[in-house]
Amino acid sequence: MQGPIAKEDDFTLNTLRLYRRNMPDAELILSTWSDEDANALAKVADLGVTVLKNDKPAFAGMSNMNMQIVSAGAGVRHAVQKGAQWVMKTRTDQRLYEPNLLSFLIGMQQSFPVAVSGKQNHRIIGLGQGSLKFVPYHVTDQSLFGNAQDMLAYWTPPLQGAEVSERWTEARDQIYRKYSIGQLCRETVPECYLASHFLTRMGHQPDWTIQDSWTAYRDRFCFADYGTTDFYWVKSQTWTRAELIKTYAHVSNRQEMSFLEWMLLHSRQLPVESASRYNEILEDVFLGVLRPQN
Repeated sequence: MQGPIAKEDDFTLNTLRLYRRNMPDAELILSTWSDEDANALAKVADLGVTVLKNDKPAFAGMSNMNMQIVSAGAGVRHAVQKGAQWVMKTRTDQRLYEPNLLSFLIGMQQSFPVAVSGKQNHRIIGLGQGSLKFVPYHVTDQSLFGNAQDMLAYWTPPLQGAEVSERWTEARDQIYRKYSIGQLCRETVPECYLASHFLTRMGHQPDWTIQDSWTAYRDRFCFADYGTTDFYWVKSQTWTRAELIKTYAHVSNRQEMSFLEWMLLHSRQLPVESASRYNEILEDVFLGVLRPQN
């Protein structure tokens, strides 16, 4: 678990209590910041949770990308050093309620081995929400599960250089309203940054097309969505179970890559070649209406 402690209603503390009950044999690690409240950290440590305190990077990165790399990377490194076979990375402000989740995820790995030979041992499984079908390599960075060595490769990319902030000077919400998906995903979106660097490390060179992204999803990733994980996020699910309200009037270009969508790719019911119908999405802004080409 990485990030600052969510203190309201003791959310982080109670989440760790839940995980201790649901996953009694798992080693729980909280990777947070050196300036975190000492009393809050003491309560966490009393649960038998390993607490890692990290110094914040000089440049936080776009959307706090570097902050996440530093804290998540430290947690995964510790797990690997302790001999972990599997690693699940989560956030301090999110909760996965499903009590059989770990067994289910290991079963997914056994049932769906990675489809390509090479450096990657098992699939990276995106949990909950935030993995997007029509944004290249937008695998959720919030909660992930995988083989320990694969997760180490995923969470130790180079930190983003401060010079990127000189190219993107506007506020985050303005950037997302103004620039196209194709422009944003290469530099400003942490999910795309992490997944594309991982793919490069594994020998898959991203070409930033939707078809190549679907190929990577099909062969190297898998997804366990809201319903499977019983996912909850304090930040966005205060009045509805989903982050965004689902509409049936049209399909958004921000459509989630659910397990159903992934199974269509995996089974070839949705051929990756059909992604060419959606190329114009890369010229649109986030939350646009999907208009597939014939």
